[in-house]
Amino acid sequence: MILLAEAGRAKDIAQALGPFQEYERDPRIGDTIAELDDLRHHLRELRASLDDRRRYVDTLFRDDVELLQHSVAYTLGDVWTILGQMPQEPIGHDYRNAWKDVSKHCQYSSRSQSLPDRLHTYNNFTMALVRKLNSKGDPVRYLIEDLREDLIKLRRAQLQDRRLITATEAIDDLAALTLRPPLPPIPDTPPLANTGVLIVFHCTFIALRAYDSTRIGPLDPFDHDLDKEAEYFSAPIADNGYHHRLRILRDRSTNVLRLEASVLDGRLKDTPIWTAFVTHHVLSPKWMKKSPHAATIHLSDLKRHIFSPDYTPQRANSGAHVLDFDKTRDADAFARTIHDFGERFRKDASKRSKSGK
Repeated sequence: MILLAEAGRAKDIAQALGPFQEYERDPRIGDTIAELDDLRHHLRELRASLDDRRRYVDTLFRDDVELLQHSVAYTLGDVWTILGQMPQEPIGHDYRNAWKDVSKHCQYSSRSQSLPDRLHTYNNFTMALVRKLNSKGDPVRYLIEDLREDLIKLRRAQLQDRRLITATEAIDDLAALTLRPPLPPIPDTPPLANTGVLIVFHCTFIALRAYDSTRIGPLDPFDHDLDKEAEYFSAPIADNGYHHRLRILRDRSTNVLRLEASVLDGRLKDTPIWTAFVTHHVLSPKWMKKSPHAATIHLSDLKRHIFSPDYTPQRANSGAHVLDFDKTRDADAFARTIHDFGERFRKDASKRSKSGK
């Protein structure tokens, strides 16, 4: 289950839709933002309830949560993809056309529901599941049965008509999206920029596919890596009770830099656990701290997008984010790589400043 990841994505989409209201007077935009905000809270509440009462969850309830999760992921993933096609500096026509595309996709792909209506269905189903988990009685059961039928029909329509059905098609679509104009070397808000949107969606999609209980065997290599990304560092880390592979990746066309932790081995090998974009912090000497001869690195700030239901970031008492490497030499190599990128970006920024760009 990746309820928290979808809750985070609901929040990001709601924020991205805010400026649309200045250019398009469709009241459904405001309704969509409100439903997304509710969905974020309800998904978090469901996750918390599951954590508290996990031993009371039966197979049918788990199936209902999985049904909800997959349908929500399909909907939010498609909306991310459409918003990701907008120019870096959109004008009024871009906002109106993007909203038209979102509305058309929802109307024609899934039982002619508008986006806010579909989100309202998700909210009702999520809250019904929470109430059932907290033993609120038979009326809730009947409500869940009705909503379950709606979601099953919706998901069937999504699987038949949605634009991203298999991982191969997803990667083809990502490659087909031209990211123009190029992003700055260190974007301040990558999750709302084109490249960040596509990366987060891609990782979420791969994680969902990996957690699919019907799937057998490890992920194929092409499923995990994005064409335009280059790897600059890779090493195992002990990550709050799990063994992960930490990588530093850079998008060659936009210079977007990020960290990614993935499953080190086993059936879920290479499944993304979290990713975090390295922004202006890389220029600060206070962002990264490492003691000599130590295998642990502390980062003062790290905004992670988490794709695993069982992962909690490891933090120090100071609040810093902890990267606990298996070997000291790996920690040293990580620190050097980050330092080198900081120097490169600092020089590039200085050149642009001198040239007036």
